[in-house]
Amino acid sequence: MQYIAGYEVKETVSSSGSGTIVRAVHPIMGRTVLIKTQPPEAAKSAEVHKRFQREIALAAQLTHPNLMTALHAGMEQNGLYLILENVEGIDLQSMVKAQGPMPVATAVELLCQAARGLGFMHEHGVIHRNVKPSNLIVDKSGTVRITNLTAALISDEADVKKPTDELTRQGQFIGTGDYLAPEQAFDAHSADARSDIYSLGCTLHYLLTGKVPYGSGGGQRSAMEHMKSPIPSLQAARKDVPPALDAVFNRMLAKVAAERQANMAQVIDELNAAVKGSSSPTPAAAAAPTASAGFPLIAILASLIVGIGLGFAVGKFF
Repeated sequence: MQYIAGYEVKETVSSSGSGTIVRAVHPIMGRTVLIKTQPPEAAKSAEVHKRFQREIALAAQLTHPNLMTALHAGMEQNGLYLILENVEGIDLQSMVKAQGPMPVATAVELLCQAARGLGFMHEHGVIHRNVKPSNLIVDKSGTVRITNLTAALISDEADVKKPTDELTRQGQFIGTGDYLAPEQAFDAHSADARSDIYSLGCTLHYLLTGKVPYGSGGGQRSAMEHMKSPIPSLQAARKDVPPALDAVFNRMLAKVAAERQANMAQVIDELNAAVKGSSSPTPAAAAAPTASAGFPLIAILASLIVGIGLGFAVGKFF
C-alpha cells in the first residue's frame, strides 16, 4: 500500500507533465480526496519545482465556487504534494466527445460559470493562460470548476505569495496551441485577462461545434493560424446560433487584445444579452444548468460517470 500524507492511495487518476493525480482515502476519517504530486522532472529542474510551488500557493489562496478547493499541502520524501477536494464529474472536452456539440443554451451557461471563476482570478492578479475544455470540469451538481493552475501568470499587483518564475519572464511558450491567444504564442508573459477571454472564446467554439476554431495540432502552425486566419463563423457551422452570439464570439477572438472585451464581467453581460429572449439562459439561470435549458446536465453527468468510468471522467482534469 502507498500512503501520501496519511492517505491511502487507491488509484492513479492521471499523469502528465504537470504532475500525477491519485485518488486516496484517509483510513480513519474515511474522507476521499485527490492528491497531486509534483512531476519527476521537479527533482532535476528548479523551475519545474517552483512552478508546482506556485500552483500550491494559488490553489490555497484563491477560493471561489468555480475553482477547485485546496485542503492541504506539504512535502514528503518524493517531493511536494497538494491535496484537493474529490470532485466527481467530467471535463467539457470529454463531455463533447461523448455527447456531441452542446445546445446553445447549455454552452452559454457553462461558459458564464467559467467566466465567473476566471474573473475572480483576474481580480486577484492571476491569469490562467491555459483555458480549454479539458481544464473545465462540470461536477455532479452542474457547477463548472476551473482546474490546472500550473501555467498561471501572477501579475506584479497580485497578493498571492509566490517564488520568482523565470519561465514566464523569458517569453517562453506557455499554454495549449489550439486555444492560445495570438499574443501568447511568442511571449507568454504578455498574457493578461484578455488572453483568457480569447481562450474561452475558443472553448465556446468547441462546445458548439466539437472542433477547435483552427487546425488542430498546436505548435507554430496553429499559432500562425490564430494570428492570421479569419475568425470562423459560428452561424456557418450551426444555424441555431443567434447572430448576436456570433458577434460576441468574434469579439472574444479578435486578433488584437485591445479589440476584445475588457474583462470577464463584460463577457458574461454580452453572452447573456446575445441569447436573451431565446431558450438560452438568463443571468440568473446561468449559475445552475438544469434540464430546462434543453440539456439535462445532471442526468447526463450521472450516466457518463457510470458508463464511461470515473477514472476517464476525471483523467484530464489536471
